[in-house]
Amino acid sequence: MTRMIKLQHVSTDPSILIKEMTSVIFPHPDFILDRFNGSGQIALKYSPEVMQHHPHVNLWECGIGTLSDWDNCIPVTTEMFDTIHPALKGSYFEEVIQLVTDHARKYGDGIGRVRLMRLKPRTCYTLHMDPEEFRYHIPLITNDQSFFVVGDCIDRMKYVGQLYTLRTKEMHTAVNASYINRDHLVFDTYPLQS
Repeated sequence: MTRMIKLQHVSTDPSILIKEMTSVIFPHPDFILDRFNGSGQIALKYSPEVMQHHPHVNLWECGIGTLSDWDNCIPVTTEMFDTIHPALKGSYFEEVIQLVTDHARKYGDGIGRVRLMRLKPRTCYTLHMDPEEFRYHIPLITNDQSFFVVGDCIDRMKYVGQLYTLRTKEMHTAVNASYINRDHLVFDTYPLQS
């Protein structure tokens, strides 16, 4: 049986990412914590082309949710999200995004959208499939009561700061059955053209 979640051989320092989340992202003048707590997502990369058609959108929110939410003016794909948020230039977040991008390239994949995704306590996503074959995840805050259901399998991303792949073309959901937030750094992938 194929594993739906696989641990990769890439490590990061989650304490630095969490520190930057609270010292760089949350205090940023354009960041709205209530919206993040509402949607559970922020965008760390954005698409200049999408922003041309949605100039009223905050960069932290450009590309959150499903991509179909954004393509009312132009067809939107994950690879369009190629620009890191200016507040993250020179940050450890930028270093980690580059680290994962380099890792993905070794396997013929690119990295498009990058989001910080919060799953609130006692919540889960709907069962769904994503267009990508897989996504990368780095758990920043997690616990044993947070898990994924992929097909008929239950699996966890146990190690904070470690890079995982999640088969997202399979029917799946994420569950946080705990009393604390579960925060993951999530990287959408796309196949690079040869």
